[in-house]
Amino acid sequence: MIIILRNYQRKYGLNTIDGITRHWPPPNENDTQAYIKSVATATGTDSDKPIDLTDSRKLFPPGSNGTIRYDCTAKQEASE
Repeated sequence: MIIILRNYQRKYGLNTIDGITRHWPPPNENDTQAYIKSVATATGTDSDKPIDLTDSRKLFPPGSNGTIRYDCTAKQEASE
């Protein structure tokens, strides 16, 4: 996942939660605004604030797996 995120920054200039999230999940499969809010909340980072994608410790601080958490929760709720 880190490699993908770093490629997004390098290839597309994406370095915010908002920018990356709008590119990552297809809008027809996810509520993009809810996804952005979930990841921003989980990481404690403003969705429009640039993030350092070169430092994995900053990119994924302990307990900040917001993307994975959102995906799993949304898929579980959709199957119920």
